[in-house]
Amino acid sequence: CSEPQNLDNKSKFGGFYMIKYDLDFKINLVSQYLSGVSARILAREYHIGNPASIDRWVGQYQKYGLKGLEPRVIRSQYSREFKASVLNWKQQHHATIEETALHFNIPASGTISRWQNGYAGGGNKDLTLKRKGRQPMNKHKAKKQIKKPAAQPNEKPNDDAFKQLQRENEQLRIENAYLKKLDALARQKLLSRKSRKS
Repeated sequence: CSEPQNLDNKSKFGGFYMIKYDLDFKINLVSQYLSGVSARILAREYHIGNPASIDRWVGQYQKYGLKGLEPRVIRSQYSREFKASVLNWKQQHHATIEETALHFNIPASGTISRWQNGYAGGGNKDLTLKRKGRQPMNKHKAKKQIKKPAAQPNEKPNDDAFKQLQRENEQLRIENAYLKKLDALARQKLLSRKSRKS
């Protein structure tokens, strides 16, 4: 059985280590799940601690396509109003935390749990944005001048648009490969069913 591909090895999260999986690994597992392999079997085979992770990836893929499986580089900051609307939606729809995270495309359902606990403890004021990490520098210290690199003579003004098109092309290529693989798996499953009936 193959091992998960880590994005950045392991990252510390709340006192335990969380493995981040790359896009190809998630696509592989979602594909197997959609072809009939259970999340529990996949979790055991690929050493994933909780089969709910696979269920979450499948839900993200079904709702948002490949974009839902892509790792997020930038940590989102949510406004107090957004947090309140998420908790309000959860309560109105009697939804689970996982369903709410999927509905609002929040990558970690634990984020909603923290909001819910904060709101229960202190009301709306505990939903304020809390900045994590390093404290801002002292205002009196001189700011370092950041030099912008000189523009390359060969650089075209449409370089950003070209790079965006390249990224979209790569995503479409991956999605196409995934769909081909899924189709092949479905055909293989159908043939195996037919051969069992014979």
